[in-house]
Amino acid sequence: MSIDPNLLISNFPVIMGTLGLLIGGKTILVALVGKLFGISIISAIRVGLLLAPRGEFAFVAFGEAVNQGITSPQLSSLLFLVVGISMALTPWLVAGGQLIASRFELHDVRSLLPVESETDDLQDHIIICGFGRVGQHHCSASLRKTNSIIPFVALDVRR
Repeated sequence: MSIDPNLLISNFPVIMGTLGLLIGGKTILVALVGKLFGISIISAIRVGLLLAPRGEFAFVAFGEAVNQGITSPQLSSLLFLVVGISMALTPWLVAGGQLIASRFELHDVRSLLPVESETDDLQDHIIICGFGRVGQHHCSASLRKTNSIIPFVALDVRR
């Protein structure tokens, strides 16, 4: 099997539609699964765009499908084109994911900033960067050592 450029020209709408469904569908699916696992929507979309293109194993699978009589050589040639183009688009999909992230990243950071009224009365306090398991342990350990309450502000990326 080989990739025929004339096949691309003669079946351009079909190939582009299939390519759009492949990349769009996989991006949405991976982004939704990522969101279910707690990844931010921006990161989930970036991962979706990175994983959207098909891999080279598709060439082996489609070739074997033709050998076994499961698909026709014409359909396999069209699918080879879709896979090849999707693999060639990978750098642009990655760049697109980075562009999307950079556009929304500033908005995400602003949402983490404290309201001024929350910080007006802070003085003589410590700042704990990272309030996960380790940050909480250090905070409670320092409270036990001093036997006094030390005012603190904890910063963490999780809300």
